[in-house]
Amino acid sequence: MTIAPIAPAAEPVVPVQPPPVVERYPYNPESVDLARRLVKATLSEWGLPELADAAVLVVAELVKNALHTGCATTMRVSVHQIGARAVQIAVRDGSRSLPVMIQPGVGDDSTHGLPLVHKITGGRWGASLDPFGKVVYAHIGRTGHLSRPALCTD
Repeated sequence: MTIAPIAPAAEPVVPVQPPPVVERYPYNPESVDLARRLVKATLSEWGLPELADAAVLVVAELVKNALHTGCATTMRVSVHQIGARAVQIAVRDGSRSLPVMIQPGVGDDSTHGLPLVHKITGGRWGASLDPFGKVVYAHIGRTGHLSRPALCTD
């Protein structure tokens, strides 16, 4: 009887994810478009163009919400790949007031932000306080869980 040697177990393949992309923007309306372009270009570079439409809408709403905080310095927008086909979009602002999702009234364009983010992400969004503000984040794509923001600190 011949016994075949046991082959060593293969090392698990760990996908290499790109480093997060982080930009600072002033609190002005032009930052909405800058954040959209950042997200679209980043997802294209990472080979995730199928996530771009949803991610661009989400980042626009999160940046618009940050504009209403009354902060005077800069906000931080980040894109972090959290899975093979999933990203986290996060916006850090200088306000420690947590966002509240309000159902929009008829003809009220100012309250569509978080309900739209909630719908696009399937409820996979949240907010986390830090010592000098908060991070509002959303997950887009296929991920089985909602984690705290990948990029909480400066």
